[in-house]
Amino acid sequence: MNKVQKHNGFTIVELLVVVVVIGILAAITVMAYSGVQPRAIDASLKSDLKKANTQLAIDSQTNGSYPGTHGAANSGKGLPKSAGTTYQYTVTNGVYCLSATSEKFGATDYHISSDTGSIQEGVCVGHVGSEIAGAGADEEKMPVWTAQVSLGLKRWGAITSSADGTKLVALARYGRIYTSFDAGETWVMRTSVGDRYWKSVSSSADGTKAVVVANYGSLHTSRDSGAWWGVRTAAGGRDWMGVAMSADGTKLFAAADQGYLYTSTDSGASWTERTELGMLAWEGVSSSADGVKLFAGVDGGYLYTSIDSGASWIQRTAAGSRYWGGVASSADGTRLVAAAYQDDYIYTSSDSGASWAAQTAAGHREWKRITSSADGSRLIVSDYNGFVYLSMDYGVSWSAQESIGVGDWYSVAMSDDGSHLFVAPHTDGYIYTGHYQS
Repeated sequence: MNKVQKHNGFTIVELLVVVVVIGILAAITVMAYSGVQPRAIDASLKSDLKKANTQLAIDSQTNGSYPGTHGAANSGKGLPKSAGTTYQYTVTNGVYCLSATSEKFGATDYHISSDTGSIQEGVCVGHVGSEIAGAGADEEKMPVWTAQVSLGLKRWGAITSSADGTKLVALARYGRIYTSFDAGETWVMRTSVGDRYWKSVSSSADGTKAVVVANYGSLHTSRDSGAWWGVRTAAGGRDWMGVAMSADGTKLFAAADQGYLYTSTDSGASWTERTELGMLAWEGVSSSADGVKLFAGVDGGYLYTSIDSGASWIQRTAAGSRYWGGVASSADGTRLVAAAYQDDYIYTSSDSGASWAAQTAAGHREWKRITSSADGSRLIVSDYNGFVYLSMDYGVSWSAQESIGVGDWYSVAMSDDGSHLFVAPHTDGYIYTGHYQS
Protein backbone atom coordinates (compact mmCIF):
# COMPACT_ATOMS: atom_id res chain seq x y z
CA MET A 1 0.00 0.00 0.00
CA ASN A 2 1.31 3.44 -0.89
CA LYS A 3 1.65 5.83 2.01
CA VAL A 4 0.34 9.35 1.55
CA GLN A 5 3.18 11.83 2.04
CA LYS A 6 2.43 14.82 4.21
CA HIS A 7 3.96 18.16 3.09
CA ASN A 8 4.66 20.80 5.72
CA GLY A 9 3.99 24.43 4.77
CA PHE A 10 2.53 27.77 5.86
CA THR A 11 -1.15 28.31 6.06
CA ILE A 12 -2.77 31.43 4.58
CA VAL A 13 -3.27 32.82 8.07
CA GLU A 14 0.38 32.34 8.93
CA LEU A 15 1.47 34.07 5.72
CA LEU A 16 -0.83 37.00 6.43
CA VAL A 17 0.63 37.34 9.92
CA VAL A 18 4.19 37.41 8.47
CA VAL A 19 3.18 40.08 5.92
CA VAL A 20 1.60 42.24 8.62
CA VAL A 21 4.67 41.94 10.86
CA ILE A 22 6.99 42.88 7.97
CA GLY A 23 4.78 45.87 7.19
CA ILE A 24 4.87 47.05 10.80
CA LEU A 25 8.66 46.72 10.95
CA ALA A 26 9.03 48.61 7.66
CA ALA A 27 6.79 51.41 8.90
CA ILE A 28 8.81 51.68 12.11
CA THR A 29 12.06 51.82 10.10
CA VAL A 30 10.72 54.55 7.77
CA MET A 31 9.44 56.61 10.69
CA ALA A 32 12.76 56.27 12.49
CA TYR A 33 14.70 57.26 9.35
CA SER A 34 12.37 60.19 8.69
CA GLY A 35 13.15 61.50 12.12
CA VAL A 36 16.90 60.88 11.91
CA GLN A 37 17.42 62.48 8.47
CA PRO A 38 16.22 66.04 9.36
CA ARG A 39 18.27 65.92 12.59
CA ALA A 40 21.34 64.87 10.61
CA ILE A 41 20.82 67.72 8.10
CA ASP A 42 20.33 70.22 10.94
CA ALA A 43 23.52 69.03 12.61
CA SER A 44 25.42 69.31 9.33
CA LEU A 45 24.21 72.87 8.64
CA LYS A 46 25.05 74.00 12.17
CA SER A 47 28.48 72.37 11.98
CA ASP A 48 29.14 74.10 8.65
CA LEU A 49 28.19 77.48 10.12
CA LYS A 50 30.46 76.97 13.15
CA LYS A 51 33.42 76.13 10.92
CA ALA A 52 32.63 79.03 8.58
CA ASN A 53 32.37 81.43 11.53
CA THR A 54 35.82 80.32 12.70
CA GLN A 55 37.31 80.84 9.24
CA LEU A 56 35.72 84.29 8.88
CA ALA A 57 37.16 85.29 12.26
CA ILE A 58 40.61 84.19 11.07
CA ASP A 59 40.20 86.18 7.84
CA SER A 60 39.14 89.27 9.78
CA GLN A 61 42.17 89.05 12.08
CA THR A 62 44.54 88.41 9.16
CA ASN A 63 43.21 91.00 6.69
CA GLY A 64 41.57 93.53 8.98
CA SER A 65 38.10 92.93 7.53
CA TYR A 66 35.74 90.18 6.46
CA PRO A 67 36.01 88.97 2.85
CA GLY A 68 33.64 90.50 0.30
CA THR A 69 32.29 87.10 -0.77
CA HIS A 70 32.25 83.66 0.85
CA GLY A 71 34.21 82.37 -2.16
CA ALA A 72 37.02 84.83 -1.38
CA ALA A 73 37.41 83.56 2.20
CA ASN A 74 40.46 81.56 3.25
CA SER A 75 42.68 83.11 0.57
CA GLY A 76 40.20 82.29 -2.19
CA LYS A 77 39.57 78.69 -1.11
CA GLY A 78 36.10 79.58 0.15
CA LEU A 79 34.29 78.68 3.35
CA PRO A 80 34.18 75.01 4.42
CA LYS A 81 30.84 73.27 3.89
CA SER A 82 29.31 69.82 3.48
CA ALA A 83 27.89 68.41 0.25
CA GLY A 84 24.35 69.72 -0.26
CA THR A 85 24.88 72.91 1.80
CA THR A 86 24.34 76.25 0.06
CA TYR A 87 25.74 79.49 1.51
CA GLN A 88 24.45 83.03 1.12
CA TYR A 89 26.75 85.71 2.48
CA THR A 90 26.64 89.49 2.79
CA VAL A 91 28.76 92.12 4.53
CA THR A 92 27.13 95.41 5.52
CA ASN A 93 29.00 98.13 7.42
CA GLY A 94 31.64 95.65 8.54
CA VAL A 95 29.11 93.10 9.83
CA TYR A 96 28.70 89.79 8.02
CA CYS A 97 25.67 87.51 7.91
CA LEU A 98 25.90 83.95 6.59
CA SER A 99 22.91 81.74 5.77
CA ALA A 100 23.11 77.96 5.31
CA THR A 101 20.38 76.06 3.49
CA SER A 102 20.07 72.49 2.29
CA GLU A 103 18.81 71.10 -1.00
CA LYS A 104 16.98 68.36 0.97
CA PHE A 105 13.21 68.83 1.14
CA GLY A 106 11.88 70.01 4.51
CA ALA A 107 15.28 71.02 5.91
CA THR A 108 15.47 73.94 8.34
CA ASP A 109 17.45 77.04 7.33
CA TYR A 110 20.03 78.56 9.69
CA HIS A 111 22.19 81.66 9.82
CA ILE A 112 24.96 83.25 11.87
CA SER A 113 26.25 86.81 11.98
CA SER A 114 29.25 88.55 13.46
CA ASP A 115 26.78 90.71 15.40
CA THR A 116 25.47 87.85 17.53
CA GLY A 117 27.97 85.03 16.97
CA SER A 118 25.20 82.49 17.55
CA ILE A 119 23.41 80.17 15.14
CA GLN A 120 19.72 80.98 14.66
CA GLU A 121 16.88 79.50 12.61
CA GLY A 122 15.96 81.13 9.29
CA VAL A 123 18.06 83.04 6.77
CA CYS A 124 19.58 86.50 7.03
CA VAL A 125 17.51 89.50 5.96
CA GLY A 126 17.58 89.71 2.16
CA HIS A 127 18.64 86.08 1.67
CA VAL A 128 16.52 83.47 -0.08
CA GLY A 129 15.13 80.69 2.11
CA SER A 130 14.95 77.08 0.97
CA GLU A 131 11.16 77.28 0.82
CA ILE A 132 11.66 79.71 -2.08
CA ALA A 133 14.72 78.14 -3.66
CA GLY A 134 13.21 74.67 -3.56
CA ALA A 135 9.67 75.53 -4.61
CA GLY A 136 8.13 73.39 -7.33
CA ALA A 137 7.21 74.78 -10.72
CA ASP A 138 3.54 75.18 -9.75
CA GLU A 139 4.31 77.09 -6.55
CA GLU A 140 7.52 78.87 -7.54
CA LYS A 141 7.84 82.28 -5.95
CA MET A 142 8.71 85.01 -8.40
CA PRO A 143 10.63 88.19 -7.62
CA VAL A 144 8.84 91.51 -7.48
CA TRP A 145 10.08 93.83 -10.23
CA THR A 146 10.20 97.63 -10.19
CA ALA A 147 10.89 99.93 -13.15
CA GLN A 148 13.41 102.63 -12.21
CA VAL A 149 11.69 105.45 -14.09
CA SER A 150 13.80 108.24 -12.54
CA LEU A 151 16.59 107.41 -14.99
CA GLY A 152 14.32 107.81 -17.97
CA LEU A 153 14.29 105.73 -21.14
CA LYS A 154 17.79 104.89 -22.28
CA ARG A 155 19.75 102.39 -24.34
CA TRP A 156 21.69 100.54 -21.69
CA GLY A 157 25.05 98.95 -22.35
CA ALA A 158 25.83 97.16 -19.10
CA ILE A 159 25.06 96.97 -15.39
CA THR A 160 26.88 95.46 -12.40
CA SER A 161 26.24 94.99 -8.69
CA SER A 162 28.20 94.78 -5.46
CA ALA A 163 28.08 91.47 -3.59
CA ASP A 164 25.20 92.62 -1.37
CA GLY A 165 23.23 94.18 -4.22
CA THR A 166 23.20 97.72 -2.83
CA LYS A 167 25.83 99.43 -4.99
CA LEU A 168 25.22 99.50 -8.75
CA VAL A 169 26.98 100.89 -11.79
CA ALA A 170 24.98 101.24 -15.03
CA LEU A 171 26.26 102.36 -18.42
CA ALA A 172 24.10 104.17 -20.95
CA ARG A 173 25.23 102.75 -24.29
CA TYR A 174 25.70 106.13 -25.96
CA GLY A 175 25.87 108.23 -22.81
CA ARG A 176 27.05 108.56 -19.25
CA ILE A 177 27.80 106.38 -16.24
CA TYR A 178 25.21 106.15 -13.46
CA THR A 179 25.63 104.82 -9.91
CA SER A 180 23.28 103.83 -7.10
CA PHE A 181 23.90 103.18 -3.42
CA ASP A 182 20.44 101.86 -2.50
CA ALA A 183 19.87 98.89 -4.80
CA GLY A 184 18.63 101.09 -7.63
CA GLU A 185 16.04 103.25 -5.89
CA THR A 186 17.98 106.47 -6.56
CA TRP A 187 20.74 107.23 -9.06
CA VAL A 188 23.54 109.73 -9.66
CA MET A 189 24.87 110.64 -13.11
CA ARG A 190 28.68 110.74 -13.07
CA THR A 191 30.21 113.52 -15.15
CA SER A 192 33.95 112.98 -14.60
CA VAL A 193 34.01 111.03 -17.86
CA GLY A 194 31.99 112.03 -20.90
CA ASP A 195 29.67 110.18 -23.24
CA ARG A 196 31.02 106.93 -24.60
CA TYR A 197 29.82 103.84 -26.42
CA TRP A 198 30.06 101.83 -23.20
CA LYS A 199 30.16 98.03 -23.50
CA SER A 200 30.99 96.35 -20.18
CA VAL A 201 31.42 97.02 -16.45
CA SER A 202 32.55 95.07 -13.39
CA SER A 203 32.98 95.98 -9.72
CA SER A 204 34.66 94.73 -6.57
CA ALA A 205 32.61 92.82 -3.99
CA ASP A 206 32.17 95.89 -1.78
CA GLY A 207 31.32 98.11 -4.74
CA THR A 208 34.04 100.69 -4.08
CA LYS A 209 36.17 99.74 -7.10
CA ALA A 210 34.91 99.40 -10.66
CA VAL A 211 36.20 99.14 -14.22
CA VAL A 212 34.40 100.10 -17.45
CA VAL A 213 35.28 99.64 -21.12
CA ALA A 214 33.99 101.24 -24.30
CA ASN A 215 34.27 100.68 -28.04
CA TYR A 216 37.41 102.23 -29.54
CA GLY A 217 38.67 103.81 -26.35
CA SER A 218 40.66 103.26 -23.17
CA LEU A 219 39.63 101.52 -19.99
CA HIS A 220 38.47 103.59 -17.03
CA THR A 221 38.59 102.67 -13.34
CA SER A 222 37.11 104.11 -10.15
CA ARG A 223 38.19 103.69 -6.53
CA ASP A 224 35.35 105.65 -4.90
CA SER A 225 32.20 103.82 -6.00
CA GLY A 226 32.05 105.68 -9.30
CA ALA A 227 32.29 109.28 -8.12
CA TRP A 228 35.46 109.82 -10.16
CA TRP A 229 36.87 107.83 -13.07
CA GLY A 230 40.48 107.69 -14.23
CA VAL A 231 41.57 106.66 -17.71
CA ARG A 232 43.92 103.66 -17.98
CA THR A 233 45.99 104.00 -21.14
CA ALA A 234 48.51 101.19 -20.59
CA ALA A 235 46.36 98.66 -22.47
CA GLY A 236 45.74 101.11 -25.29
CA GLY A 237 42.59 102.24 -27.06
CA ARG A 238 40.78 99.22 -28.48
CA ASP A 239 37.39 97.86 -29.42
CA TRP A 240 36.78 96.52 -25.94
CA MET A 241 34.00 93.95 -25.51
CA GLY A 242 34.17 92.59 -21.97
CA VAL A 243 35.80 93.20 -18.61
CA ALA A 244 35.89 91.42 -15.23
CA MET A 245 37.29 92.25 -11.79
CA SER A 246 38.34 90.17 -8.78
CA ALA A 247 36.43 90.55 -5.50
CA ASP A 248 39.10 92.83 -4.01
CA GLY A 249 39.40 94.93 -7.18
CA THR A 250 43.10 94.34 -7.78
CA LYS A 251 42.97 91.86 -10.65
CA LEU A 252 41.34 92.90 -13.93
CA PHE A 253 40.61 90.92 -17.08
CA ALA A 254 39.60 92.51 -20.39
CA ALA A 255 38.95 91.33 -23.95
CA ALA A 256 39.09 93.21 -27.25
CA ASP A 257 37.10 92.36 -30.35
CA GLN A 258 39.38 90.97 -33.06
CA GLY A 259 42.20 91.41 -30.59
CA TYR A 260 43.91 89.89 -27.56
CA LEU A 261 43.07 89.23 -23.93
CA TYR A 262 44.58 91.52 -21.28
CA THR A 263 45.19 91.10 -17.54
CA SER A 264 46.21 93.44 -14.75
CA THR A 265 47.27 92.73 -11.16
CA ASP A 266 47.42 96.34 -9.94
CA SER A 267 43.87 97.61 -10.46
CA GLY A 268 44.60 98.61 -14.06
CA ALA A 269 47.78 100.65 -13.65
CA SER A 270 49.71 98.20 -15.88
CA TRP A 271 48.57 95.45 -18.24
CA THR A 272 49.87 92.22 -19.77
CA GLU A 273 48.87 91.41 -23.31
CA ARG A 274 48.01 87.70 -23.57
CA THR A 275 48.92 86.71 -27.13
CA GLU A 276 48.93 82.91 -26.75
CA LEU A 277 45.47 82.44 -28.30
CA GLY A 278 45.93 85.00 -31.03
CA MET A 279 43.57 87.75 -32.11
CA LEU A 280 39.99 86.49 -31.86
CA ALA A 281 36.46 87.90 -31.77
CA TRP A 282 36.23 87.89 -27.98
CA GLU A 283 32.80 88.56 -26.49
CA GLY A 284 32.08 87.82 -22.82
CA VAL A 285 34.61 87.38 -19.98
CA SER A 286 34.34 86.36 -16.34
CA SER A 287 36.59 85.83 -13.31
CA SER A 288 36.58 83.87 -10.06
CA ALA A 289 36.50 85.93 -6.86
CA ASP A 290 40.26 85.67 -6.40
CA GLY A 291 41.01 86.52 -10.05
CA VAL A 292 42.93 83.28 -10.61
CA LYS A 293 40.39 81.38 -12.72
CA LEU A 294 39.39 83.23 -15.89
CA PHE A 295 36.72 82.38 -18.46
CA ALA A 296 36.17 83.82 -21.94
CA GLY A 297 34.04 83.12 -25.01
CA VAL A 298 34.58 83.81 -28.71
CA ASP A 299 31.82 85.07 -30.98
CA GLY A 300 31.86 82.28 -33.55
CA GLY A 301 34.41 80.09 -31.78
CA TYR A 302 35.15 78.16 -28.60
CA LEU A 303 35.18 78.77 -24.86
CA TYR A 304 38.52 79.20 -23.06
CA THR A 305 39.59 78.91 -19.42
CA SER A 306 42.69 79.77 -17.41
CA ILE A 307 43.67 78.66 -13.90
CA ASP A 308 46.70 80.93 -13.54
CA SER A 309 45.32 84.45 -13.99
CA GLY A 310 45.66 84.29 -17.78
CA ALA A 311 49.26 83.09 -18.09
CA SER A 312 48.09 79.96 -19.95
CA TRP A 313 44.81 78.90 -21.53
CA ILE A 314 42.81 75.77 -22.31
CA GLN A 315 40.48 75.58 -25.30
CA ARG A 316 37.22 73.95 -24.17
CA THR A 317 35.80 72.11 -27.18
CA ALA A 318 33.18 70.02 -25.36
CA ALA A 319 30.53 72.74 -25.75
CA GLY A 320 31.36 73.17 -29.42
CA SER A 321 32.12 76.19 -31.57
CA ARG A 322 29.23 78.65 -31.23
CA TYR A 323 28.31 82.31 -31.22
CA TRP A 324 28.96 82.84 -27.55
CA GLY A 325 27.41 85.89 -25.91
CA GLY A 326 27.57 86.17 -22.13
CA VAL A 327 29.62 83.98 -19.79
CA ALA A 328 29.66 83.79 -15.99
CA SER A 329 31.49 82.01 -13.19
CA SER A 330 30.82 81.04 -9.59
CA ALA A 331 33.03 82.68 -6.96
CA ASP A 332 35.34 79.67 -6.80
CA GLY A 333 35.48 79.26 -10.59
CA THR A 334 34.23 75.66 -10.65
CA ARG A 335 30.74 76.33 -12.00
CA LEU A 336 30.63 78.06 -15.38
CA VAL A 337 27.72 79.07 -17.58
CA ALA A 338 27.71 80.37 -21.15
CA ALA A 339 24.88 81.70 -23.30
CA ALA A 340 24.97 81.15 -27.06
CA TYR A 341 22.92 83.35 -29.34
CA GLN A 342 21.66 82.80 -32.89
CA ASP A 343 18.90 80.39 -31.83
CA ASP A 344 20.98 78.31 -29.44
CA TYR A 345 20.99 77.01 -25.86
CA ILE A 346 22.51 77.82 -22.49
CA TYR A 347 25.45 75.60 -21.47
CA THR A 348 26.69 74.81 -17.96
CA SER A 349 29.79 73.18 -16.47
CA SER A 350 30.42 72.00 -12.91
CA ASP A 351 34.09 71.11 -13.37
CA SER A 352 35.71 74.41 -14.41
CA GLY A 353 34.91 73.84 -18.09
CA ALA A 354 36.18 70.29 -18.63
CA SER A 355 32.69 69.04 -19.53
CA TRP A 356 29.50 70.81 -20.57
CA ALA A 357 25.75 70.20 -20.60
CA ALA A 358 23.21 71.91 -22.85
CA GLN A 359 20.35 73.21 -20.72
CA THR A 360 17.37 72.94 -23.02
CA ALA A 361 14.48 73.73 -20.63
CA ALA A 362 14.41 77.43 -21.61
CA GLY A 363 14.63 76.58 -25.30
CA HIS A 364 16.95 77.85 -28.00
CA ARG A 365 16.84 81.63 -28.19
CA GLU A 366 18.91 84.70 -28.90
CA TRP A 367 20.61 84.70 -25.51
CA LYS A 368 22.72 87.77 -24.79
CA ARG A 369 24.08 88.19 -21.26
CA ILE A 370 24.09 85.89 -18.25
CA THR A 371 25.32 86.01 -14.67
CA SER A 372 25.25 83.79 -11.61
CA SER A 373 25.15 83.87 -7.83
CA ALA A 374 28.39 83.27 -5.94
CA ASP A 375 27.69 79.54 -5.56
CA GLY A 376 26.50 79.20 -9.18
CA SER A 377 23.05 77.86 -8.26
CA ARG A 378 21.04 80.91 -9.28
CA LEU A 379 21.24 82.30 -12.81
CA ILE A 380 19.69 85.18 -14.72
CA VAL A 381 19.87 85.48 -18.52
CA SER A 382 18.51 87.91 -21.11
CA ASP A 383 16.75 86.94 -24.33
CA TYR A 384 17.11 89.62 -26.95
CA ASN A 385 13.57 90.03 -28.30
CA GLY A 386 12.07 87.88 -25.55
CA PHE A 387 11.87 87.51 -21.78
CA VAL A 388 14.35 87.56 -18.93
CA TYR A 389 14.74 84.04 -17.48
CA LEU A 390 15.69 82.89 -13.98
CA SER A 391 16.98 79.55 -12.73
CA MET A 392 17.44 78.49 -9.11
CA ASP A 393 18.84 75.01 -9.75
CA TYR A 394 22.07 75.55 -11.73
CA GLY A 395 20.21 76.01 -15.01
CA VAL A 396 18.20 72.80 -15.03
CA SER A 397 14.82 74.58 -14.96
CA TRP A 398 13.90 78.16 -15.90
CA SER A 399 11.10 80.64 -15.33
CA ALA A 400 10.27 83.47 -17.73
CA GLN A 401 9.81 86.82 -16.01
CA GLU A 402 6.59 87.66 -17.80
CA SER A 403 5.69 90.49 -15.40
CA ILE A 404 8.27 92.79 -17.04
CA GLY A 405 7.23 91.78 -20.52
CA VAL A 406 8.99 91.02 -23.76
CA GLY A 407 11.83 93.36 -24.67
CA ASP A 408 15.27 93.75 -26.15
CA TRP A 409 16.74 92.66 -22.83
CA TYR A 410 20.50 92.87 -22.72
CA SER A 411 22.50 93.40 -19.54
CA VAL A 412 21.81 91.50 -16.30
CA ALA A 413 23.28 91.57 -12.79
CA MET A 414 22.70 89.78 -9.49
CA SER A 415 23.81 90.00 -5.88
CA ASP A 416 26.04 87.20 -4.62
CA ASP A 417 23.16 85.39 -2.94
CA GLY A 418 20.80 85.83 -5.89
CA SER A 419 18.18 87.77 -3.89
CA HIS A 420 18.66 91.10 -5.73
CA LEU A 421 18.25 91.15 -9.52
CA PHE A 422 18.88 93.82 -12.14
CA VAL A 423 18.10 93.92 -15.87
CA ALA A 424 18.51 96.58 -18.55
CA PRO A 425 17.30 96.73 -22.17
CA HIS A 426 19.41 97.40 -25.24
CA THR A 427 16.86 99.76 -26.82
CA ASP A 428 15.11 102.67 -25.12
CA GLY A 429 13.75 101.38 -21.83
CA TYR A 430 13.97 101.39 -18.05
CA ILE A 431 16.28 99.49 -15.73
CA TYR A 432 14.30 97.00 -13.67
CA THR A 433 15.25 95.87 -10.18
CA GLY A 434 13.87 92.69 -8.62
CA HIS A 435 13.77 91.18 -5.16
CA TYR A 436 12.05 88.29 -3.39
CA GLN A 437 9.37 89.00 -0.82
CA SER A 438 9.72 87.10 2.44
